[in-house]
Amino acid sequence: MAAAGVLGVVWGVKRAGTGEGLLGPATLAPLLAGGALLAAFVRRQKRRTHPLIDIGMFARPAFSTAVGCIVLAMLALVGLELIAVQYLQLVLDLSPLETGLRLLPLTFAAMAAGATGSSTLRRIGPRRMVGWGFVLTAVSVLMLTAMGQHDRPGLMAVAFVVLGFGLQSTLFGAYESMLSEAPADRAGGAAAIGETSYQLGAGMGIALLGSVMNAAYTPGLARLPEEGVPAPAGAAASHSLGEAYQVASQLGGPLGEVLRSTARHAFISGLHITLLVSAGLLLLGALAALRLPRVMECPPLLCEPRAAADDRQALDAREAADSRGHRSVAGHREATDRDRPDVLLPVPGRRRPAEATGSGRAAH
Repeated sequence: MAAAGVLGVVWGVKRAGTGEGLLGPATLAPLLAGGALLAAFVRRQKRRTHPLIDIGMFARPAFSTAVGCIVLAMLALVGLELIAVQYLQLVLDLSPLETGLRLLPLTFAAMAAGATGSSTLRRIGPRRMVGWGFVLTAVSVLMLTAMGQHDRPGLMAVAFVVLGFGLQSTLFGAYESMLSEAPADRAGGAAAIGETSYQLGAGMGIALLGSVMNAAYTPGLARLPEEGVPAPAGAAASHSLGEAYQVASQLGGPLGEVLRSTARHAFISGLHITLLVSAGLLLLGALAALRLPRVMECPPLLCEPRAAADDRQALDAREAADSRGHRSVAGHREATDRDRPDVLLPVPGRRRPAEATGSGRAAH
């Protein structure tokens, strides 16, 4: 039921991007059907004793905000990567290997953000980590609007580094904030919701940003008939830039070159509009992050494992020194426990940051 509902919403969004319009029957019908199925799924989960998704956890503002931030971050990441690959291969005419190498700065920056994510989260808290991660990502997206028909590898590398670091910081902080808000007995369900939000964000990113790209690309080909390009060729070229290149190759001659050049310009214009829309969504995510807690709530013995280890070593050393003056080691430990009421076991109610557990997801 949930899968069918998501499919209906995605289908409606894609139809809207093809020029049907939001109020057209081909767009409105799948949107309404998908929304109705999702509403029925939520209602059914609320009534079940053992639901697939614990809807009650979304009543916590920090939890629902963190899930929304994950969906939004993945939406931007996957949608932008899809469009970036098309730009690198079709506009700059790079090979698949060269395209992959151009995307490596994004991956390396995401790895660096993941490696330092735990200490950053303890130092500045989820609210600042997620919010500034969104801001950094929006800045990198705006930097990419300077890309045109000519290759600018330096600018692209810097933008991808900022993009990867910002998005991974957002994902790390949001995921850990989400898990820390879940009760200990429902941590497994919270983790499942987190994993599902990654997949949902990726799918919606392809549908939403792809639709925005297509809606901005198609009007740029409207003047092709005035240039002498046959209407069927122009209609086929409006589907995608790759198909426009194929049609241009079939036409050949001056008309083929006109079609190729026009389609390339239309794609770049659509790319800039899509990047601006993405930046706007990311800034909305930064505003939403204000609902997250300022600090990460977890016991000191879990948040500061090194300090806890030093305290334990010092306590053991004191016990060993004191044991020389007692006949019974057991008696000494009982006395020590009575004299040190501040030595407590860690409370398992909150979850530690993911540096040791590896729960932070990486942006690829």
